[in-house]
Amino acid sequence: MPVITDEIRQFIKIRRKHDGLGARKMQKEIKKEFNIQHSLHAIYNLIKKIDLGLKIDNLPRGHRPKTALTPSNIQLVKDEIEQNIHNFSQKQLSRILGISYGSVNNIIHKCLNMKAFTTKKVHKLDQKKRDQRKQRSLNLLIRFNSQKMVKKIVFSDESMFLLDSYQSFGRSYFYAEPGSFQDSDRKNVEATKFPKSVMVFAAVSFDFKMPLIFVEKGIKINSKYYQESILTPVFDFYDEKYGSGNWILQQDSAPSHSSRDTQYFIQGRAVFIDKDEWPSNSPDLNPLDFCIWSVFKKGTLRMN
Repeated sequence: MPVITDEIRQFIKIRRKHDGLGARKMQKEIKKEFNIQHSLHAIYNLIKKIDLGLKIDNLPRGHRPKTALTPSNIQLVKDEIEQNIHNFSQKQLSRILGISYGSVNNIIHKCLNMKAFTTKKVHKLDQKKRDQRKQRSLNLLIRFNSQKMVKKIVFSDESMFLLDSYQSFGRSYFYAEPGSFQDSDRKNVEATKFPKSVMVFAAVSFDFKMPLIFVEKGIKINSKYYQESILTPVFDFYDEKYGSGNWILQQDSAPSHSSRDTQYFIQGRAVFIDKDEWPSNSPDLNPLDFCIWSVFKKGTLRMN
């Protein structure tokens, strides 16, 4: 949080005496007047001092003068942040600029009033793809224009699960006393070029989730297998839950999904979102992609 300046201290004093504002209302007034957010705790302490008749001046502290938080160092950190689109970590900035980690941290948070945020990987789309995605999304909003209809959309997807936990999420760790593991096998893990894995298919809606379908090892998911071993159980499950033809199937554009035979097979069984209607490269629209699979995979990692 930024330091409360003398100007804001006088503002708090005047508003307290004239209007009797409490800490929470005072915080809103400061935000409105100065566009600065101060903590309730700091404002409450100032109000308490005002009520007791104590001084509220922003007096200099008695500790040693700041040595690393100089204008030149602040400018160095600011320039480094502005020049790099994807910035270094604070530890990397510390090594590059020759400033301690603690000073870099203070400069970023206290002097520059900045906070670190993580980047998010998204699909790279050209303008044509962006326009197409936007138009298809608008068309879907028009088609499914009620919450009742959206709740009956069945989202489907498949994902590969690695059965070796240390190959599922990158690095693996172990804990030991320093020097006690020099000759231990625990520090090495055997990685295979083709780790054991299993393909899993899922289909979920707002109200229901069907049992997972596990694809046997060595099976190639072509149109025939997809129709008989995956779509048929999906139709049986959701026809029972919603009634035949009373729900909407969503699937991606994998070859076995978008083939002419599969499209014809679905037309005779259910309402569905056609491959030319669903926005391409849009994992953020399918809850299996943006949430459920990651939860499943972290769960299997703990089990391993």
